[in-house]
Amino acid sequence: MIVQQDAAPSGAAGRSRAPAPPTNRAPQAGFINTPTAGRIIPILHYAQMAPDFAVVVGVPGVGKTEALKHYAASNPHVWLASMEPATTKPGMMMREIGRAMGLDLKSLADASLEIRRRVEGTQGLILIDDGQFLSTLALDQLRTIHDKAQIGIAIIGNAALYANINGSGRKTELAQLFSRVGMRANIQKPSDGDITALLRAWDVADVEETKWLRVIARKPGALRSLTKLLKLATLLADGEDQPRRLKHMQAAWGQLAGAEIEPQAA
Repeated sequence: MIVQQDAAPSGAAGRSRAPAPPTNRAPQAGFINTPTAGRIIPILHYAQMAPDFAVVVGVPGVGKTEALKHYAASNPHVWLASMEPATTKPGMMMREIGRAMGLDLKSLADASLEIRRRVEGTQGLILIDDGQFLSTLALDQLRTIHDKAQIGIAIIGNAALYANINGSGRKTELAQLFSRVGMRANIQKPSDGDITALLRAWDVADVEETKWLRVIARKPGALRSLTKLLKLATLLADGEDQPRRLKHMQAAWGQLAGAEIEPQAA
């Protein structure tokens, strides 16, 4: 950035530099080790080592996906496949799993066999994100892969997944899967420690800013919404060459949510 200054007199005073613009620190790209991540990662480790079937469900924005990505990047023989509405059926689900393993599954008829051959003897783990999109048949296909290959499987999703496996899962077609679930977790909201860890990573220390941001973190979207807000607030502050302050955070929230809220105690 070029800072234009008025002409200054010669001499030492004239050689003084303009103050540097403030630096608003944002976290470096990477994993933030929150208490919720500390709940999820041991479950994944158990599923891999046992090997067993594990289920983690939770509201959006509590860091489930980031914990999965971190575990997959930090451990050998871990394959992460993300589901979506288009992968509801077993064939498309297995194609996504195969893609995560580097397999080109041209024949869906042989997909289950190819996946089992890939994982057998690895003591690995198949991670399924957004598992709420999977049909009953697709969930049962995962059970089959687990049983035949003796491979760990962990499914992560929202409340719909919990209903499928824990509630509706007691019906006959999913009874075999329900009985195989070992460790499980149900995360209903971000913990105070989660919010603290995220605010620390963003270098937020001001008391009033902290109180206000904790309100945001309790809204739908949780830590994800908080991260988006802080990213935008930082851009707004940088654009004004100012330190990031509460006014920037409130302006960012107004743009993201369409309305501002008043600071209040968390």
